[in-house]
Amino acid sequence: MIRNIPNKYTIKELSNEIDYHFENTYDFLYLPCDIKNQCNVGYGFINFLNTSYLHEFYQYFQGKKWSKFRS
Repeated sequence: MIRNIPNKYTIKELSNEIDYHFENTYDFLYLPCDIKNQCNVGYGFINFLNTSYLHEFYQYFQGKKWSKFRS
């Protein structure tokens, strides 16, 4: 689970930001959206191909500001 995603992010923007450092390390990315308000709900799910990527992902994104919008 990825938490505190700024609600203006689209799935494409999120995947682009993750792919910048973690391309081809996951096989599933889901960003639930609130269709009424046309934004995401602030969290998403990712499935890594290997558990070692999870630790690297955590080390990179923990405490980091999102590049496009404030979280």
